[in-house]
This record gives sequence, structure tokens and C-alpha cells, in this order.
Amino acid sequence: MLRNEIGWFDMDTNSTGSLTSTLAADATLVKSLLAERLSSIMLNISITVTAFAIGYKLCWRLALVVTVTFPILIAASIAEKEFIKGLGGDYSKAYSRAIALASEAITNIYTVAAFGSEDMITKQFSSELHRSNKKALLRAHITAIGFGTSHCLAYFSYALGLWYSSKLIKNKESNFGDTLKTFIVLIFTATTIAETFGVAPDIVKGTKALESVFSILERRTEIEPEDSISL
Repeated sequence: MLRNEIGWFDMDTNSTGSLTSTLAADATLVKSLLAERLSSIMLNISITVTAFAIGYKLCWRLALVVTVTFPILIAASIAEKEFIKGLGGDYSKAYSRAIALASEAITNIYTVAAFGSEDMITKQFSSELHRSNKKALLRAHITAIGFGTSHCLAYFSYALGLWYSSKLIKNKESNFGDTLKTFIVLIFTATTIAETFGVAPDIVKGTKALESVFSILERRTEIEPEDSISL
């Protein structure tokens, strides 16, 4: 960054704020999201391949049934994580208008007192809180219904796999040990695949960050500092 000529720093896109933001945010993003996430993805891929090999070798019939339910299990796992995030919520954003109103009133306390506006400010603050509470209540209900639905779908898939396992054992087409191993290995693999899908947006963010970082790294300065004869 410091190799570039002075004129480069005069451009609107290369202000001090944007450059320090690129250095602080994008460079860190490349390291954390690409280097660390890619290693996690490679680990999950190797786990998935190994699990499928074990499952289909021990009991291919049960492995086939569980594999069919994989889209449901993966979707349920991803939805569960998203709804858990929703349970916490970003309440600072939801109550930002109420916080801003209280902050301005406290900052200008003498003006508020001089005009006798205490009651009006209090009513506005209560109104903002009530509006935010209604939104939070609605979001809580949606989150709870979605969270319950994702769990319901996951347990339905488990029930199908275990029911088919009992059929295989009853018909002596497989033994208890092989069916249980196959079921557990593939169920945990579904969680691993869901985790891999979960980091996909981070990889996209890291790719975008790469563009901004490498646009600076690959740029050649128009004035060479070691060249004493150039203009």
C-alpha cells in the first residue's frame, strides 16, 4: 500500500478510512474465512466420504434410506442454527430509535428542561419501545415455530431410519450392530454436511475480500521510488 505514489492517495476511493478498513477488515477476512474455512471444508469432505464408505459397506439398504433423507436432515440442521441465531436477535438494532431518542434527550437535557418537553420525550420513548416490543414478540413466535418445525423434520427422519433398521433386523437381512453403526455414522455425517453448507456464504465473502486486497497488491506504482530520473 505504501509503495504507491502520492497521487493514488488523493483519489476518493483511496481515502484513509477506506484503506484502513480494507487493511483491517478484508485482509483479516481473507485469513480467517478462506484459510481456516477451507481447511474445515476439506476435513468435512473427507469425513463424508469415509462415512458413506463405512455405511454402504456395513448395510447398504439402510444407508440408501438414510441418504434419501439427507436433504431433510441438512435443511433441518441449517434451519436450526439460523433460528438459534434468531432467538438471540440483534436487539440493539431493534431498539436503535429508542436509544437514539434517549441519547439525544440526555445530551440536550437543558434544552428539554427549558421547553418543558420531558413528558413529550417520555411518551415518544415509550412509543418506540412498544413498537420494538411488538416486532420482537412477532419474531419470537416465528423463530419458535421454525425451530420446532426443524426439530420435527429431523426426528421424523431419525424415526424412519430406526423403523427400517428394525425391519431389516426382523427379516434377518442385517444384524443389530451393523445397522446401528450405519445409522449413527450417516446421521452425524448429515450434520457435517450441513456445517459445510453453512460456511459457504463466508467463502463468498472471502472471495470478494480477495478482490479488494489483490487489487492493491498487484497494482504497480506510477512513480518508482528508486528511479531518480523519472518524472
